[in-house]
Amino acid sequence: MRIWHRVTLAGAVGCAGAPEPKTGMAGADGADGADGTEGSGGSDGSDGADGADGADGSDGADGADGADGADGADGSDGADGGGAPCVDGAPSTAAGMDFVRFCASTFDMGCTPGQSGCWPEEAPVQPVTLTRDLLVGRTEVTQAQFEARMGYNPSLAAGCPGCPVEQLRWHEAAAFANAVSAAEGLEGCYSCEGTGTLVFCTSPEAPAACAGYRLPTEAEWEGAARCGEDLLAAGSAEVEAVAWTLENAGGAAQPVGGKAPNACGLLDMSGNVWEWGNDWYGGAYSGAPEVDPAGPPSGTFRIARGGAWSNAAAYARVAFRNGSSPESRHPDLGLRLVRTAP
Repeated sequence: MRIWHRVTLAGAVGCAGAPEPKTGMAGADGADGADGTEGSGGSDGSDGADGADGADGSDGADGADGADGADGADGSDGADGGGAPCVDGAPSTAAGMDFVRFCASTFDMGCTPGQSGCWPEEAPVQPVTLTRDLLVGRTEVTQAQFEARMGYNPSLAAGCPGCPVEQLRWHEAAAFANAVSAAEGLEGCYSCEGTGTLVFCTSPEAPAACAGYRLPTEAEWEGAARCGEDLLAAGSAEVEAVAWTLENAGGAAQPVGGKAPNACGLLDMSGNVWEWGNDWYGGAYSGAPEVDPAGPPSGTFRIARGGAWSNAAAYARVAFRNGSSPESRHPDLGLRLVRTAP
């Protein structure tokens, strides 16, 4: 997926080794998704190689039983990320997906000491307090999970049930969250019109107050990815220990759960596919403490976080911010569900 930024880049903020500013895709080997315009300056690169011939892992599990890699995340050298959150017990299961309880916490977002190569919009460091426990999907939503609930599979690299679903618009991700809510007898968080690939959804004004399943806010995503640590990637100071990226993925998304988890037991928070977030992109942080931030009320791009198989490891950092038009599709952009804990 295209790496975009809405500010003029002048290099790293307080860190050495910043990647060069990008005007197109980082990692030119991946496709950008043919169907949606990016909204940031030109078409999406529909003629790029789509990576569909990579290892499809069609026999992969749907995510719940992915390799746990519990001993792989290093974590030991990371400074406390600002009030280490608890993880309350074993994962719970809803609608065939595993969820981990991430407890309310206060932490710092952005260019913290554990980051390197920071971009300007990751600064200043943003203190955040999340006041409610959160149930976070242990893995990215798989193709099998999405198709079972929605009746179709939008993925370019279809045929890998245990791989993350990808190439879906933000609206389809929101509609999937509503479908999971309905399956669990909960009211949907999103207002949606239409069906299938033509659905159009709007997000709730106060996502943390919604009882159903939804996409994470940007702050929720980063808090869960950090899980009380200040490490470069989600669970490790070595990105490739926890992430499938351009350097090690072989040109395609991989079955979920094949890398080490972070301290919360969450898998693929860094790498494999970018993950749609609930928020509109809101520009650089204010630096002022915020409580349960939910982003601006409107915008052009929806946040996407985590990095992907098609992009370099530098973009799988927990602080790196990316996003896309909610109408766009990319073969390296999927989702992970959350729910405010009852």
